[in-house]
Amino acid sequence: MDDQLRFAELKLLVALDALLRERNVTRAAHSLRISQPALSAQLASLRKLFGDQLLVATSHGLVPTPRALGLQQTLRASVAELSGLMKREQDFDPAMSERTFLIATSDFGHHAVVGPLTRAVRSHAPGVKLVFVPFNAGLRISDLESGDVELVVAMRHFLPEAVKALVLLSDRHVVVQRRDHPRGTGVLSLEEYCALQHVIVTLEEPHLRTSIDDQLSAIGLQRNVVVSVPAYAAISSLLATTDMVATLLGRVAESLHGDVVIHPLPLLASEFLYTAGWHPRHNDDPGHRWLRETLAGALSRGGAPGTGTAVIS
Repeated sequence: MDDQLRFAELKLLVALDALLRERNVTRAAHSLRISQPALSAQLASLRKLFGDQLLVATSHGLVPTPRALGLQQTLRASVAELSGLMKREQDFDPAMSERTFLIATSDFGHHAVVGPLTRAVRSHAPGVKLVFVPFNAGLRISDLESGDVELVVAMRHFLPEAVKALVLLSDRHVVVQRRDHPRGTGVLSLEEYCALQHVIVTLEEPHLRTSIDDQLSAIGLQRNVVVSVPAYAAISSLLATTDMVATLLGRVAESLHGDVVIHPLPLLASEFLYTAGWHPRHNDDPGHRWLRETLAGALSRGGAPGTGTAVIS
């Protein structure tokens, strides 16, 4: 025999293990889920491979030759080890796993995803660890090939085309103010909205304009943007200590600290789709599949609960 074991020979060894265990071609074929003629052909190949009859038909069934008996114990242990290896690769037990997943997400994702996913993972997989890192809008498919970043949560148009993607949630803009704002808490008209002082979040480039301002310009209106910040973390304190309002995605608004009131945006609000993206190499990984399903399930059960007193008017 060649020194290097070929795949066809490996299949023959599995067949020989079944024949030695069952001592019957019909039962062995059934256990291997192949036909009896196919197994008989494999037995013929095994006899040629080993230069030995291996199993001889008698009135009491198949009887192993001394050569086959000498192989049986080692062969059984080897096949069991291979089967265990395949099972370990194919199975993922979240309750027993100590795997670490690295997830890149945007500032919005930190508000909408971190809490629900962490709670779900801690409930079902106490040994699993999550590492969240900032999402880079210039992410390339090559950045995911290494496996360092296993999952990205962001709007689909920020992700490379070649990634696999799963829509996690949709969201729309709302307007947030503090409850004791001088304007009161009544319904917000478009004219009043434009006249108020606004703080905006610009995640990519620092400026005083977002897509909301483009929508307003298209209908001949302009709002009074007075502050731009690079992250949502600054919003709560600004709303609590000034007369400014903020236009935020709904899930971010619901996660704000403080006594706030949330109004519908008095403008046609575009829908934003947030997705989980991953490199195709992770697609069939059982642990990665579990992570994706856990994330989708956590968000479908209500998303990120608020930490302040939020009232939607």
